[in-house]
Amino acid sequence: SITPSASQTLTAGGSITFTANYISVPTTGTVAISTTGNVAVSCQLNVSTITAPTTLTGKAAGNYTLSCTAPSGYTISSITPSATQTLAAGGTVNFAVNLTAVPTTGTVKVLAMMNGATYTGAMACGFLNSPSNLTVNSVPFSQSNVPLGTYNFNCAGGPPNSQLQSITPSASQTLTAGGSIT
Repeated sequence: SITPSASQTLTAGGSITFTANYISVPTTGTVAISTTGNVAVSCQLNVSTITAPTTLTGKAAGNYTLSCTAPSGYTISSITPSATQTLAAGGTVNFAVNLTAVPTTGTVKVLAMMNGATYTGAMACGFLNSPSNLTVNSVPFSQSNVPLGTYNFNCAGGPPNSQLQSITPSASQTLTAGGSIT
């Protein structure tokens, strides 16, 4: 504003004064980055390396692009509302790094067939030299939340009056994250 007025009349021998009044306008804002469960995530915000979650103040107004690397045990499902946002002077932009946990276990199942028909009952089998040395006393057998890796199946005894013919698809199988072996 201009005080006392933007329009003044100068009289003979007099003087007038115009005062221009200014206020400062913000040129910076805030960038806030959250993560699922507040898990630490390494990110790039434009050209700066940062660790999220974090709140950065005094950032120059303009465009910001966030890219992140998922920490061990997670994948990045999305960055919302968008990986690129525009920060207005005096404003705030919020990035949310959405993480999904990667399964670290799986399921082991054992079935048995006798003379071409499904067998249900006692057995003397197990997994030796495996991530989890499970014992199988009867079938059908299913154990979830077992560690990942290669499982080696052995049988000392099956159904009464029987002889082991084969193990299919293989006596040694690899269990992957969230998977199942039978």
